[in-house]
Amino acid sequence: MKSPSALRARLRDLTEEMDALESEIRVLAKERQRVMDDLDSIIYPVLTLPPEITSEIFSNYVMDPCLGRPRSTPSRGPLTLAAVCHSWRRICFSTQPFWASLRIHPDPSWVVDDFVHILECWLQRAGNHPLDLDISACEQTPFMKIFSVISNHSSQLRALTFSLEPSFPFPNDEFQGHLPLLSKLTVHILAEEDDDHPAMVTAFHDAPRLREVQLFWTSFNSIALPWIQLTHLGLSEESVSSALRILQETPNLEVLEVYFSDMVREPPQSLTLHHLHTLKFIYDPDGELLEHLVLPALKTIHLVALHGPGSLLFSNLVIRSALSLRSIHLTKMAVDDCIVCLRSLPSLAEVQIQAWAFNDSSLHGFLAFLHEDRAILPALETLALSQCCPEFSALRLREMLAWRSSEKHHEQVKLKSFRLTFARTRGVPSKEFVEEIWAELRAVMDAGLQVSIDVA
Repeated sequence: MKSPSALRARLRDLTEEMDALESEIRVLAKERQRVMDDLDSIIYPVLTLPPEITSEIFSNYVMDPCLGRPRSTPSRGPLTLAAVCHSWRRICFSTQPFWASLRIHPDPSWVVDDFVHILECWLQRAGNHPLDLDISACEQTPFMKIFSVISNHSSQLRALTFSLEPSFPFPNDEFQGHLPLLSKLTVHILAEEDDDHPAMVTAFHDAPRLREVQLFWTSFNSIALPWIQLTHLGLSEESVSSALRILQETPNLEVLEVYFSDMVREPPQSLTLHHLHTLKFIYDPDGELLEHLVLPALKTIHLVALHGPGSLLFSNLVIRSALSLRSIHLTKMAVDDCIVCLRSLPSLAEVQIQAWAFNDSSLHGFLAFLHEDRAILPALETLALSQCCPEFSALRLREMLAWRSSEKHHEQVKLKSFRLTFARTRGVPSKEFVEEIWAELRAVMDAGLQVSIDVA
C-alpha cells in the first residue's frame, strides 16, 4: 500500500490534469460557439424562399409516389423531400396535394397492420384534397384492410385503380352512395378461363361524376356502373358479344379504346355510337368489332396491327358511317394495309404512322404512293413517320414533301409540317445519312415546311 505522502502527490497531479483539461474544454467550447455562429450567419437561398414558393417547386418533383414493394426506379414521393431538413419536412407535411396521389403495392414481407397504419397516416395528410389511388393485386386480408381504410376517405376519391381476385368479395356497402367526386375508374378482374364468375361489384353504380372507365377482363355481368353517363371507355380481353353488350349501354361515349387479342367470329349486328369522336383499336387484327359499329361523329382513330380483312372492314366502316376523319394513327401495320385505310379517308388532316413494319423497300414504295397518287389525302397538313429504318431514299422523301408542300396544286391543302423519327432498336442512322436528309429537305424548309428529325 502506498504511503500517505505518495497518495497526496498523486491526487495533486490528477487535480492539475483535470484543471488543464477543463481549461482546454472551455477553449474548445468557445471555438465551437464561434463556428456555430458563423454557420448561423450563412444564408442558404433555398431556405429563404417563402413556403408557398418552396411548395410549388416541390410539386414539380413529387411524381407517382409509391407505398410498398420497392420499385426498379426510386419513388419521387414527399417522404424523400421530408427527410432533408426540418424546414422541408414541415412544408411537405403541410402540403395536402403531395399526399393525394399514391400507388399502393402491398409488400408480403410487411406486417399487414403496420402497412395499413402507414397508409392511414398518409391519407390523413391529404386532408380534404381529392384522392387518386392505384392499388395493386394482393392477398385477401391486406386487400380488405386497405379498402377498409380507403372507404373512410371515399367521399374524396377522384380516380381509383384496383385489381380484384374473383374469390374476393368487394366491400360494396362501404362505398356505395359515397363517391361524389369519382370521375375515373380502372378495374382488373384477375380471372382465369376456368374461374367462377366473380361476385358483382356494385359499389360504383351511384357515382354522379364518373365519366372515364377502363375495364380489363371485366364483363357486363361482373360490374354495375352508371353506363349511360360514361364518355370515355376502355375494354380489354372481352369477346365481341360482351363488348357490344356494354356498348349498347353507353350511347354517350366520346372516346373508346379496345384491346382484343383473340376474337371469336360473331353474328353480324350493328350498333351506332352517335357521340364517339375518338377510337383506339388495339390488337384485333381482323377488325372483328369494326364490322358491328356505326360511328358518324368519329374524328380521330388509332389502329394497331390491323391487316388484310381488318383493313377492308375499316374501309367499310368509313363508308357505313360516312366518316369525315381528321386524324389517324397507324401502328404495326404493313404498307398495303396502311394504303387501304388512307385511300378511304380524303378528309384526313393529320397522319401518324409507326413504320416498324416497313423495310427500306416498303418505305420507298409508301413515299412513292404519297408522291405519285395525286388524289390521295388532299387535306393533309401534318405527316409523321416514326420508328423508321435507318436507310432509305432521301431523294424520294424530298420529292414527296416538295410536291405536298407546294402552292401550285390548288386542289390540295399545302403540307405544313413533317416529323421523322428513327428508332434506336432498329439501328441508329449514320451521321452522313441524316446530313443527306437535311440537305435534301433544305429547299422545302426554306419554302416554309416545318421539319423535325429525331432519334428516339
